[in-house]
Amino acid sequence: MGRILRQVSESSSRDEALRLALDGIRVGFGWAYGSFWAVDPDAGVLRFAVESGDAGPAFREVTLRSTFAPGVGLSGRTWARRDMVFVSDLGEMVDCVRAPVAQAAGVKSGVCLPIIVGGEVVGTMDFFATETLTLQRSREEALRNTAFLVSQALERLAVGQRLQRAGETIQGSIRTVEENVAVASSVAEEGRRVTHEASELVTGLGRSSAEIGDVVGTIRKIAAQTNLLALNATIEAARAGEAGKGFAVVASEVKELAVATADATKQVDEQVTSIQQQVSDVVSALEGLRTSVERVNETQETIGAVLADQSQATRAILA
Repeated sequence: MGRILRQVSESSSRDEALRLALDGIRVGFGWAYGSFWAVDPDAGVLRFAVESGDAGPAFREVTLRSTFAPGVGLSGRTWARRDMVFVSDLGEMVDCVRAPVAQAAGVKSGVCLPIIVGGEVVGTMDFFATETLTLQRSREEALRNTAFLVSQALERLAVGQRLQRAGETIQGSIRTVEENVAVASSVAEEGRRVTHEASELVTGLGRSSAEIGDVVGTIRKIAAQTNLLALNATIEAARAGEAGKGFAVVASEVKELAVATADATKQVDEQVTSIQQQVSDVVSALEGLRTSVERVNETQETIGAVLADQSQATRAILA
């Protein structure tokens, strides 16, 4: 039985574990036929699930269409008592629909074991012999212990399956988060690139503004020199008397033009100064944005690395 129980524990599914357990117990204890009945929680009955051995087509036919409520028949009594039930003579089971067919097929004695997982009866295993048996105490204890060990193996299998499903759910969630992190990283990288290009453009605008400022400065100097020349021309025209009147008029117009140029240059200079200040503010803001984007990028990379570790750890647990 030890080999059978190890195989049950190593089974990949409940059905496989039940078939191995049925075969092992039936052969190991010398029963002719065995079957597993699973609890249907919605209907509140036991339904046939798996069988081992052969008790004839008539017995199998009635088995497939039978159900048992708690306390009814051999399996129902086992379910209700949560303990092994043995009958030496199936003729005593007047509430079991399989009893008459079983007797006709030569089945004499039967035993039923509860399978308990997580504190609840999840099904029963019944076994039948073609001879009348009496159950010695040692054999009774051996059957009870076997039922307990099968229950424990099925419970471990159920826990493993729950862990598997939970692990697959976690891995699915990790994959989704990884995809979102990848998208966020891509967006952050694009933001970093756009911010860098905008910063370069604004910096270029700042240089152009500075160059305009230089030109304005040159124009201011020329206007000042022109104004000085106009002033000198006015003085010389005054010294020339009547002959210098026409020259004085030209000098006056030149002076007015120099003053107007100086005023316009001042306005341009003020505007250029304002533009340069705005450019400086924009550059500072873009630099702050670039730093923030880089922090986001670094955070996304850190999250990605953590998720990769979690995914690897989950796969290792499920392996």
